[in-house]
Amino acid sequence: MISDKDDTAIVRMVARGIIELGAVARLASFSMPYPRSAQLALDKLVATLLETPGSAPLSVPGLVDWARYRPLKDWPLSIPDDLLTGDDLLISARTGNPSQLCVEWAADRGELERNALESLRRLADDCSTADKYLRHLMFLVERPVVIEQELLKLQDRRLLRVWHRVRDLYEPVPQRYVFRDAAALCSACRFLMVPAEGMGWVCETDDCASYFPDGDVHAADQLFSLPLGLRWFVAHPGRTELALRGSLESRGAAIDHRHDHLVVTWQDDESWVLMTRDRLNPALLARSIGERAADLRADRVLVVVPGNRLVAQPDYREIFARNLPTAASTAELVGDDELIDLASARSCRP
Repeated sequence: MISDKDDTAIVRMVARGIIELGAVARLASFSMPYPRSAQLALDKLVATLLETPGSAPLSVPGLVDWARYRPLKDWPLSIPDDLLTGDDLLISARTGNPSQLCVEWAADRGELERNALESLRRLADDCSTADKYLRHLMFLVERPVVIEQELLKLQDRRLLRVWHRVRDLYEPVPQRYVFRDAAALCSACRFLMVPAEGMGWVCETDDCASYFPDGDVHAADQLFSLPLGLRWFVAHPGRTELALRGSLESRGAAIDHRHDHLVVTWQDDESWVLMTRDRLNPALLARSIGERAADLRADRVLVVVPGNRLVAQPDYREIFARNLPTAASTAELVGDDELIDLASARSCRP
């Protein structure tokens, strides 16, 4: 299991500095004064590399260049192999935005994911019934970005009531997504798009089904988006979770939707807990769910990831298991397709 007796804390600091930089401007065009977290990350990195002459970036823009063009495996730092995932850039070469991996690093042992899940917990507490909570959750998952004027024109009063309840979870579109007072939604996944020089609009999600999907362009002040944590840690895996719910119910399971997991109860009262996540880095995933999984009580605790993650990285399962805290060692990692197979076999039992 990975400890912090290495330079992982520095990578976390850099990731959080990049996230904060990206919150105030496009990473290709930011200017002084720099956010404090970015400057602290640079200072810490330089101090760590004092004995490696000429190896450290000399400025915050230099640090951004490292994050965009230099994979973590090429940084002169002590980073455990389990935390290195292919060409792991902290800034997406395609979008110029903080990459998904950067978001995962920024969330490691921090508040980004925790705050997103806490928002869901408060929403669940505010809803008087499980069905009402599910309607609100589906709204967030299906609409990571809202075109408010179009929504208000709808005659669906139930939908409008949901919007008024979750409205405070949304925020104006960050400036880095705005070009000439316009912003765009991806027509494939409905996440935000990034203005890309010479290429129009590019979806912020690197694994979007459509590589350069057409954008649904609107005046930027008409769009409201979920904050970064809610987009990546709730809406992104939430579609998989809702699809799994339907498949399990069709096989006879009763589903209780908690704020960060599903409780699945079969007809003979056997219970499963499903924690649906979508992470590039299996070691960071194991660390993020380890403490929570240790507190869950069920016959099986299953961590569900998109099956394509396991195909793309054959040692994903092994790295995940190796980095689980001992108290959560019974948690099982499965792909979403494997879960359906497990559920089908379970529902066929006499």
